[in-house]
Amino acid sequence: MLRLVVWIIFLSALGLKAQVESAGSDSSVQTSTSVDVASVQRLLNEAYLHMRVPYMYGGKSPRGFDCSGFVGYCFGQTLQQDMPQRSADYMDFGQEISLMDCRPGDIICFNGRSINRIIGHVGIIVDGHSDNPLFIHASTSQGVRVDALKSPYFEPRFVGVRRVIQP
Repeated sequence: MLRLVVWIIFLSALGLKAQVESAGSDSSVQTSTSVDVASVQRLLNEAYLHMRVPYMYGGKSPRGFDCSGFVGYCFGQTLQQDMPQRSADYMDFGQEISLMDCRPGDIICFNGRSINRIIGHVGIIVDGHSDNPLFIHASTSQGVRVDALKSPYFEPRFVGVRRVIQP
């Protein structure tokens, strides 16, 4: 049910409308972000398949994931995208995006338990059309799950958003 609600919000927020494009005398109807939407849909479908898979330090498979292993596995399975092995390496990966411009499929980054701003946790945004985006991630305590940014645990640790899937 949550997946359906997220997709309805996602598609309505994108405002997907067919556009007529002309190429000489040939005209066709295409969705302006069809490649992006298809990529994001595959990515999120894969991520949701692993809900409640347990956390495993260094885990990179459906037997168990750590946060970067989960993100890397989902992007690799659906988009054949090589992703950083360590969450700290996301600081310079993809394109930096403001929180207000984030969208499903973007990567949300948090610092670790130390006070430095080195990324120590990552997840995939599933609903980014608010100031309190939802993201799916591998939680150390509860495995793969969906959480909101504005929680007492995650909000103070928020570092930024990175975009890997380009329109």
